[in-house]
Amino acid sequence: MITHLPHRLSSPFLIWCAKQGHTVAPKKGCIQIKLDNGKNAEIYCNGKDQVEYKMNELCQKRFRSFCKEWLENYDNFIAKLNFEYEMATKSAANQHYLRVA
Repeated sequence: MITHLPHRLSSPFLIWCAKQGHTVAPKKGCIQIKLDNGKNAEIYCNGKDQVEYKMNELCQKRFRSFCKEWLENYDNFIAKLNFEYEMATKSAANQHYLRVA
């Protein structure tokens, strides 16, 4: 089982989780992904960029599902998720700018 999330897949993975209907939120020392069953998958990051991030067991299972879907839909799967992540972060930055202005 893969126990660490590579940094280059962290943004696509989080977008994929959000598209699956899960709530993704930063918490102290980790990113929490609220699952449908009320449990939390967690990626431990301590607020710093790292080469890879440790995941709890629930997150490892979600990441395995992500990888399976990636293999089944390989054609531009990661590129599309990265693009969605970039659009989401730009949208959030624009909303913050409008609130300040």
